[in-house]
Amino acid sequence: MNFGNWDVNVSFDSMPQPVATAMAGINDTMIGAEYDFITYLGSQTVNGTNYAVLAKQVLTTGRDTQNVVLLKFNQKPGDINANLVGIEHVLDSGGPLGGAEVNPQTDIPTTAQQVWLNAFEGYVGVKVKPLAFLGTQIVNGLNHFYIAEISTVTADPKKDIVLVVINPVSKSCTMTSVFETKASNALGYAFTW
Repeated sequence: MNFGNWDVNVSFDSMPQPVATAMAGINDTMIGAEYDFITYLGSQTVNGTNYAVLAKQVLTTGRDTQNVVLLKFNQKPGDINANLVGIEHVLDSGGPLGGAEVNPQTDIPTTAQQVWLNAFEGYVGVKVKPLAFLGTQIVNGLNHFYIAEISTVTADPKKDIVLVVINPVSKSCTMTSVFETKASNALGYAFTW
């Protein structure tokens, strides 16, 4: 693991014990929202170890309000458990008009698989592997949202986790890192087919 860089190590069924313990108690300590595990994404070494978990957030004030968030935990040297240090929104439902219909699924539906395959047919430069389908949004057709692992095609591949937005009508695709801040992530990856 490199200091400061995220070590992407995706797992749908396990995570380091300090994070599993913190994740198991998160719904007992958080008020106003419930969190359901989607996937463990990886770790980084900064002031101890940071861990990242992708989760579905359901606001308890309205059961129809679901978001996808990145939960960041930190375990300082000498601590037994990790502590929640941040919740960053990856995809918000945004309401009934123009908002995304958030319904995260690790078993990607057939229609969403076909949209993915159409967009990435012949795409070169980086490997992009879908991890979960997050939902859709009506905008100039239908935006499809995915979480994916992206890696460079080099001898020492660099990995990242990205939010992928595909619109089959405009034949456009954008990918932005879920780990980077919005300011440093402004350009991301984009292409049309």
